[in-house]
Amino acid sequence: MKITFALLFALLSTSLAGQQGLLALSKQTGSSALSDYFAEELKVLSHDSMEGRATLGNGIRKAERHIVSELEANGVNTYPGMADYLQEVPFLQTTGPDEVGIYSRNDQLVNGENLMVFSGKDLKLEGDILFVNLGMEDDLEGIDLRDKWVIAMVGNGKDQFPGAWLSSGQEKAAQCREKGALGLIEIFQPGKMPWQMIKSFQSRSKLKLGGEGFDFPHLWVNPADSTMLPIFTSGNTAIRVEIEGMNNELISDNNIVAYIPGTDPALSDEMIIFSAHYDHVGIGKPTSSGDSIYNGARDNAVGVATLLALSRHFTEYRPGRPLMFVFFTAEERGLLGSKYFVEHCPAPLDQVRFNFNCDNGGYTDTDMISIVGFHRLQGMEDIDDWLAPLGMRHYEPVALAKRLFYASDNTNFASHGIPAPSFSMGFTAMNEELLKYYHQAIDHWDNFDRAYMEKYWNGIFAVAKNLVSQEELPYWRSDDPLYQKANDLYGRTGNSK
Repeated sequence: MKITFALLFALLSTSLAGQQGLLALSKQTGSSALSDYFAEELKVLSHDSMEGRATLGNGIRKAERHIVSELEANGVNTYPGMADYLQEVPFLQTTGPDEVGIYSRNDQLVNGENLMVFSGKDLKLEGDILFVNLGMEDDLEGIDLRDKWVIAMVGNGKDQFPGAWLSSGQEKAAQCREKGALGLIEIFQPGKMPWQMIKSFQSRSKLKLGGEGFDFPHLWVNPADSTMLPIFTSGNTAIRVEIEGMNNELISDNNIVAYIPGTDPALSDEMIIFSAHYDHVGIGKPTSSGDSIYNGARDNAVGVATLLALSRHFTEYRPGRPLMFVFFTAEERGLLGSKYFVEHCPAPLDQVRFNFNCDNGGYTDTDMISIVGFHRLQGMEDIDDWLAPLGMRHYEPVALAKRLFYASDNTNFASHGIPAPSFSMGFTAMNEELLKYYHQAIDHWDNFDRAYMEKYWNGIFAVAKNLVSQEELPYWRSDDPLYQKANDLYGRTGNSK
């Protein structure tokens, strides 16, 4: 009996025994069969047994094993030169400190309530301060940082959300370390997210990519009174930083990497990477009903199921271009898995011509797929023609997208010049309906609009099939800030291929 998408959702029970029967479905790659497969994968990946797929947790290991088994069953190759599907990602996990303070010659300037430590070790270290504005690369050029406590404002001056602040802070800290500074202290600037909310979030163990420099002191300070800020920005005093009770542990997790070689040798250097993060936030505060598992069906079991279904199709119907399917860890902890992948890509970066990232927070509109970054690219103008026969369209909430573009794994590809939009279920705003499910325990597979999920699958399937076979892949618009970086990466001049 043919199992339709709607019937599949009706048949799926909370029993994993029933789930195993569904996993025995024969490998078929027609749109209807793939939508059934997409639906079953959505349920498996967001099942309670996955424990919310927290980075480094037991649940994400179960998800990893399941994804690998599906890639093997689908006949997707490992990438040449890799021993298996797994790319180990090294992390530094930090807890503490128990106590932290910044002192002038005689007085405490800042106490632990108004300090956050992102990296470092136990120390008592005195030195002169040096204020460097934002502390970006241009601000540090030609300045001697040796044996100085470097003071900078939080962020890069453009992106006003915590993810960008943390990312730019890590870049600043790396530069300060290379230039011989004692440490980096960033001054928090009140904005849309209050200090206490960020501090509460950061009070759990902190995760960053491991490697050299993990003990370099990097702190945020909240100037709690009006006299403190002039002291830090003056550059006319010495300070002593004291940290006690830091615990640094080197640990690792895995990205999952699979590969389908292309059929056209002339297109061998035009790889497309399909990506999705498979981590979520794990087990958290119980709801009034006692549910404490944050299943992450929308964020991002949908994206992972999308990639698995696409991999099943493209192993059967290989395109001219080579395809890579990458499932990232630690997106929820600062886009760390994708950052490591791009910096240690098993394929030459100049052969990666497009990143098709799939990430979701939820949906509010059931006649569309949303594409964050669409307005920055040329060569995607036919998408609505591909979607129209399905009663679908694309949409991009441009004002919101300017911020969200930097909030998912696609941004780590884009930062190197690779065209990298992010595809998701339909939404026009981060409104109450979407936020009801985003990072909440209620985010289950069984409260989806099932008719829309079939439309979403058919829409994303149509877009993926058409994009991979286009004569020219999408590229940055000539007025985009990343246009020249892409030209440099690919050795292009102007609009020439």
